[in-house]
Amino acid sequence: MRIKKFSKRINFLLVIIIGLIMLSINLSAMISSRIEGIVYDKETGKPIEGAEVYITGRKTPGHIEIKTDKEGRFVYDYIVEEGRDEFFVNVFKQGYASYGHAYDKKRARDAAPNSLGSIRYPDDKKWWTKIEEGDVKYFRIGLEKEAILEINISYKYPPQIKPIEQSEEIIEKGGHYVRLRHERYEQERSYEVYKQKVFRGLAPGKIEVKIYTQLIGWPSNKSKRVMELKPGKNVLNWVYDLTKGGVVYGKVEGCGDCDVYLYDMNNKYVRDAEVNDGYYLLGDIKPGKYILIIDNYDYYKPKVKKVIIELRENEKKEVNFNY
Repeated sequence: MRIKKFSKRINFLLVIIIGLIMLSINLSAMISSRIEGIVYDKETGKPIEGAEVYITGRKTPGHIEIKTDKEGRFVYDYIVEEGRDEFFVNVFKQGYASYGHAYDKKRARDAAPNSLGSIRYPDDKKWWTKIEEGDVKYFRIGLEKEAILEINISYKYPPQIKPIEQSEEIIEKGGHYVRLRHERYEQERSYEVYKQKVFRGLAPGKIEVKIYTQLIGWPSNKSKRVMELKPGKNVLNWVYDLTKGGVVYGKVEGCGDCDVYLYDMNNKYVRDAEVNDGYYLLGDIKPGKYILIIDNYDYYKPKVKKVIIELRENEKKEVNFNY
């Protein structure tokens, strides 16, 4: 009996030993590497505490989020699967321009929803950094003071034209879109805007701003500005001046979801605008003859109306439709 009990104990110990050996083999297959660095103010050289560091690997789902300490340092023990991996680093801190690589636009927006996301700095040569078992990758990241861009959109109407009701509901249906292209960012990005939009965490540098509107059929080539962003607040006041140039406007009865189009006499597209609360407006039109079309876009009961109009220099012409 004693021999049997002893043999059982031996078997139990052997199972534990084999389990430990297997565990050590598995752990050795995932050797920890290290990603560390320091985040500092590029102007003063002082460390930045509380900066959010995002580490994203090719083989790692999602991203790792860590914050810098009082010395501006961050350390992360990175488990390298299958011997090697690649990763990139994003850094965000309120009051500073974001740093890193905007590989995933949605992820960058989630991390910094009020900014353009992260950027590539000139001294960065690659998006991804390779890492192997036991490697230590060190980063020294200097952040620049942020540039803030405030965009304000307004309208200037002549006395005979009724102002368009600029409700948030109308804007959400397709009112204003702001498209930004920064010389130091990888991608152009678009945003819906009501009357004002503030972008934070931008890097200083040249930026191209395009503003599109479906409210007044304004030509897109006249809604573009190029400006130099400086650290701190930068303001762009965009005014749609309807007192200048020709304007065609009017009421639309019996069609709540129509669009109005303007073509020249050679059937070349000129402008279009949505009908909002039974009212439409097309601005900045040159003198000449045009075809004005209103379309209800009803698949089952399509209805299109056309009218020929002639516009003089700086004329404001009212053309009403009744469905």
